[in-house]
Amino acid sequence: MKVWYISYGSNINYERFSKYIIGGKTKLMNKSEIGCKNNTLPSKYGLFKLNHKLKFIESSKRWSDGGVAVLSQDIDLSQESYVVRYLIESEQFMDIIRQENNYDLDTYINLCDEEIKKGVSKSLFNNTRYSDLVFLGKIDGYNAYTFTCSKQRFNGLSNKPDNLYLKNIIVGLKSHCISDLKFDGILDTILTTDGIKGYFTKQELLDLVND
Repeated sequence: MKVWYISYGSNINYERFSKYIIGGKTKLMNKSEIGCKNNTLPSKYGLFKLNHKLKFIESSKRWSDGGVAVLSQDIDLSQESYVVRYLIESEQFMDIIRQENNYDLDTYINLCDEEIKKGVSKSLFNNTRYSDLVFLGKIDGYNAYTFTCSKQRFNGLSNKPDNLYLKNIIVGLKSHCISDLKFDGILDTILTTDGIKGYFTKQELLDLVND
């Protein structure tokens, strides 16, 4: 069964995301991924926009103690966040959840295919940053899902992300844009994000692409 995986963090970068599927690392990663049991790359992918608030919180040792992206579980029509959707198999999506939460591929997840087909939002783990599964509705006939932190964690303080982590996001967004004008508008939106606002200028974001 195919589902849309909605990515809003470093997995926006297709090359980086592909390592969650096939394993390995890129030059913009500081750790290798184990990959999915099914190594088939997504059949479709592309830029998408959600009315959910995005912010950068906490600190990640993996990313030099910088903040990492999380997405609000609640729809907010005053918010716009640019994400990337990947059409993958449901079992691949489960393996990506495991990897994002630092579990091996045999770790049990309390989620069945019938729930995925029906559309369900639920907490899957305790005390992990990306513990909560969120059903985002149907897109082009397929159920769309993401995973994010608990609502309590989302309401915590924001934190500036590490440049390498942010570079994955900015480079990824640039690669999915059909024009420089579209990309310029996306950068304007990112500059209003908690954890980015007041810490980066537009030129500094552009420099991440060109560095």
